[in-house]
Order: sequence, then C-alpha cells, then structure tokens
Amino acid sequence: MDHEKGYGIFMSDTSTLFFEIENIQRLYKHLEALDSFLRVPIMNQTKIDRFQSTAHQLFQTLFPFDQAVNLMADKQLIIIPDQRLSKIPFEVLIPELKKDLSDAYLIQYCDIGYLHSASFFMQQQEHNPSNNYLFFAPESFVDTTLSSLQKNHALTQFIDQQGRSTKCLGAKATKKNFLHHLSDYSIVHINTHAGLDSIDMKPWLAFHDQIMHWDELFGKENQAELIVLDACKTNDGLLMKGEGILNLSRSFFYNGTASVLASSWNVNERSGNQILTDFYKYLDEGRTKTKALQGAKINFLQSDQYARALPYYWAPFTLTGNPDGILLKPAKSIWRKWIFIIAGSILLYIFISLFKSSFPISR
Repeated sequence: MDHEKGYGIFMSDTSTLFFEIENIQRLYKHLEALDSFLRVPIMNQTKIDRFQSTAHQLFQTLFPFDQAVNLMADKQLIIIPDQRLSKIPFEVLIPELKKDLSDAYLIQYCDIGYLHSASFFMQQQEHNPSNNYLFFAPESFVDTTLSSLQKNHALTQFIDQQGRSTKCLGAKATKKNFLHHLSDYSIVHINTHAGLDSIDMKPWLAFHDQIMHWDELFGKENQAELIVLDACKTNDGLLMKGEGILNLSRSFFYNGTASVLASSWNVNERSGNQILTDFYKYLDEGRTKTKALQGAKINFLQSDQYARALPYYWAPFTLTGNPDGILLKPAKSIWRKWIFIIAGSILLYIFISLFKSSFPISR
C-alpha cells in the first residue's frame, strides 16, 4: 500500500479473495481520525458517534466483500498489516453499527493476531525452556523522572502458583538481572515504563537502575514462547517503508521469541492489570494466545461501565507472532521427593518381611 494504491488478500479455508482498496487518501484520513479517538480516555456522545462511524467505514474499506464478518465469525483472524495499518488494532473496527458500543467491535466476532510478514512462521525455532514465568517489575526507578508503578497483586499471586518461576521486583529488577535470566523461560513479563528517544525514535524499556534500548537486545537469544511488554507504547517506533514499525517487538523476534504482547498507546494501569490477569488465566486453561486475549478483552467489556468500553481502556494490547497455546513445565514438587522415600521404605519393609519368613531365625 502506498499513497495512491492499495490491495488486500483475504484467505480462508474455502476461498482466497484479492481486492483493491479504494480511495487511499480517504483511507489515510480515516486512519488518522481513528488513531486520535483511540488515545483518549473520555469522549462525549458526539465524538463517540464519530468514532463508531469512522471504525465502521474503515471495516467496510478494508474488507470490501460480501458477508465479510460472517467469514470471520468464530475464526482466528491473522492480520499482516502494511504501512499505517501497522499502527491500529483491527479489534476496534466495527462491522455493524449497534446501540451498545461494547457489542459492536470486531473482537466480539473473532480472535485476532498479527504477523510482521508472511514468512514469519518459516523462521520459527524449537523452544524448550526449563522454566515457566520470568516476572520483572521495577516498581520504582533510580531515574526520578519515571513515576512509581503500583504492584499487580492478582498477577503476582497467580505467577506464584505456577512453579518454575522467578520474580524480580523493585531494586532486583535491574537491566543486568534481566539479561542474565532472559534465555530460559517460556513467558517473560515486564511491567515497567517504555518510550522513544526524542531524537532518533529509538525504543527503550526502563529497569530499576537504567533504561535499555532495543538494539541492546540484539544477540541476546531467548526461548520465550511469549514476551509481555506491560508498559506504554511498546508497539510504537519508527515506521520504515518496506520494513514496518521498528519497535521493541522486533528486537525480541530477532532473538528467537515466538510471540510478543505489546501496547500501541498509554496503558491504563487498572484496566491493563485486569485484562492481563484474565489473559494468563485463560492461557493456563489451554486456550491459544489470541483466544485468551479475546476472552480477557470481552470479559472487561462485559464487566465494566459504558465509558470504559472505549478502546483506550481495553484495546492497546495486541498479540504479534505465533498464536498457539503454551504448554508449561510441571511445577517441581517437594511431594515427589517424599513419594519416592515412602515407596522405597515400603519396598524395603516387604523385602525384610519376605526374607524373615523364608529364613526364620532360631532362638
């Protein structure tokens, strides 16, 4: 897609549709308008109506074929976006205008994931990490320009129950510790601040002691099935023609990560914590990553007040990469040790008893 022409391909089990996207200049204007709506937490009714109209027109423009939403219903939709489409979550598009905004979003129809390119799955490697969760949460920072973050008690308690997991909180959440632990965990969760350098737009993550730029991750191989960048604007970066967005997600993919969950704008701490906690619970139940994220977002839309049905609260996180579920390692249990001891004692007792009965001792 460029400033004059754009094309799309929709592929399903039963058909392949190739189509031209009409009026690219109008599409760009709608994308710019939608982006402005997504980043604000409060809108009056007039703006909400304009947002719905824009999101509906964008759906019709990007999927301009008959029965489009029916072809997606109850399916897994994988998006490979180009150019400015890389900056919007397709979950917020509206296939059909409805009275209740929370019921109108595309996320209600299907689970959605993203790929940087069609060749992504060809580059996948085998993962066999020894441990389950690596959880990093600096909470406070040596750089006082970065505000302190609240602890997500529900999420940390959930991770405590999983076994084979490591938590680095507060002053232990340093850049050195992160790079040391990174290579051997299935799921790596980083709850922190993130941003872009003002001069060269280079993405960075903040740890307790210092920040880490995206290029510092190059060569730091890992076996993660999932990296969760629980911070603001971790999907943001420099948009390069033919390359897409150069963001933090890319740096993890270069080093072996199967998938990354990242945010497109500032994350509301309360709603973000609720969605991510539900996401992990659904993932633990055996759902795919995209299905777990869909369930968490729908749960939030159904449980919260109308104003919080706005995309600002529920839509910043998107899943890029392999959408499959994750099979975690069983927890190391102390009971396993005692089972062997008890079983060994019983066998020893049986052996001694049989020996005494076969060779009675005379007095």
